[in-house]
Amino acid sequence: MSKTEKNLPYWEKEEPEVLINKALQIKHYEEGGALQLVMRGRDKAGNSYNKKGVNLRKHILQKEPELLERLACIFTDWYDEYLEEERKQKNEEVKK
Repeated sequence: MSKTEKNLPYWEKEEPEVLINKALQIKHYEEGGALQLVMRGRDKAGNSYNKKGVNLRKHILQKEPELLERLACIFTDWYDEYLEEERKQKNEEVKK
């Protein structure tokens, strides 16, 4: 990596993993240690646009492990709730 490339910001050094739906855009920069979460909306013409967002940085969260742990718990709880709902729906389909 050249000296110029070393000095580039993470968003110019690497292509992020990108997930987009109608309500949310997620960009994960693995090497840069960044996770960008952006809410999405639609204007009156029906065009999608990015609204407010937040940029979570790994090096900052690792300095405050209780924040990192809390985020992990929140996301784990949400995912567990999703799995429980999926399980219930599959059980209801089997009963039909």
